Amino acid sequence: KWTAALGVNYTDHLVDEWRWFSRVDYTYKGKMFIDYTNLAWVQAANRVNVSAGVDNDKLRFTAFVRNLTKNSTPPSVTRITNGFYNFFPPRQHSINYTLPEKRTFGVAVSYDF
Repeated sequence: KWTAALGVNYTDHLVDEWRWFSRVDYTYKGKMFIDYTNLAWVQAANRVNVSAGVDNDKLRFTAFVRNLTKNSTPPSVTRITNGFYNFFPPRQHSINYTLPEKRTFGVAVSYDF
């Protein structure tokens, strides 16, 4: 029923032509029902991503953490009925479950030509 996203970015001068920056992103996805009966559902999810780094007009170094709080809620769960089998018993049903994103650390470097 509810989704929300909030991002905060801060940049300031570091030294000479270099700037430093930081960013925090928060996303919320409310309780998700898997099918029309509303009997099966996935709990609400809160995710936080952070990044920080330095850059100038050509070069950018960034360190980041995705899923900082180690939220283990799956991003997607859906119930599927195979249309072909709807005409011939037994009907085939399945639930597709997307694995949760693990906490990820990384470094990125980019260069503008």
